Amino acid sequence: MTANTPVVNKYAPILRNGVATAGLIQSAQWVDNLVLVAGAAKSYTRPAGTNPAGGAVTSSGPAGSIVHATILRITATGGPVWVDTNGNTAAVPVADNTSGNGPVCIPAGLPYFMALPLSTQNLSFIADAPVALSIEAWW
Repeated sequence: MTANTPVVNKYAPILRNGVATAGLIQSAQWVDNLVLVAGAAKSYTRPAGTNPAGGAVTSSGPAGSIVHATILRITATGGPVWVDTNGNTAAVPVADNTSGNGPVCIPAGLPYFMALPLSTQNLSFIADAPVALSIEAWW
């Protein structure tokens, strides 16, 4: 059996009799896993893949063009996990940050959806304890 080549597929609801089923979405065809070491930031570049179907979404183009993931679902085995989407190295907050560029907290065990602007290419993750992450990607 050969493995499928991963692609960044479109985020779309599942339709039943033409009606979107609440809370049910197409599974991501691109899934990455990261293992974080306690206290060490890890950089992650959002995936880009070939658009097999084309489409009229800003981040997509004709069939065969390169698309960048704009929606991520991140699930952590522990936590909290902090993620920086502003191009900075993630750091666990130890004081107030009211500048608008602080990291986002991803709670342990709960899937966290994140819509990324096209200008965001890299993310940085950090946690106080060892954690494994599942990162599912769609455009």
